[in-house]
Amino acid sequence: MASKTSLPRGEIGAFCRELRRLRIRPERITLFGSWAQGVAHAGSDIDLIVVSRDFRGKGLRRRLELLGVAAARALVPIQALGYTPREIEEPEPGGLLHSILRGATPAVPVDISGPDVAIATASRPSPGRWRDG
Repeated sequence: MASKTSLPRGEIGAFCRELRRLRIRPERITLFGSWAQGVAHAGSDIDLIVVSRDFRGKGLRRRLELLGVAAARALVPIQALGYTPREIEEPEPGGLLHSILRGATPAVPVDISGPDVAIATASRPSPGRWRDG
């Protein structure tokens, strides 16, 4: 596990590679929880929102299974929630996703577009980070 001050780039990168092996192509990933708040410690898990069209047609249980298998194969303490792009556009009012999207819960976008994972230093995603196009 990374030290308190370093963000979990390697862990998230390993997780993304395992997701792709499971045929889940993440389009966007957002870090939230203790890592996004800057209060993570050696025992902290890594909380992520994973957005992928590949979750379409899969129920909550199947999504959690796939995300859990990817985390286990990568040997990283990741707790991830999976959503489709449409679900990101229409979050359930009052839910965790809604709280994160409206900025009430600190969250940090993760750039997965290149070969290495990059984590922004901003504490909240801009609204455009959640939208396609």
